[in-house]
Amino acid sequence: MQRMTIGQATQAAGLIRKAVRVYEAEGLLPPADRSTADYRLYPPARSDPM
Repeated sequence: MQRMTIGQATQAAGLIRKAVRVYEAEGLLPPADRSTADYRLYPPARSDPM
């Protein structure tokens, strides 16, 4: 399973990076996993609707 960086995730979601950071800080998104270089890592985009 390939993880996405915040740039890839925001592009897939149609958001800006700052929005994802704010949503995470406010608790609307769970904290992202981090790489050894401390980059946020997100699971791949879901293809099925919720």
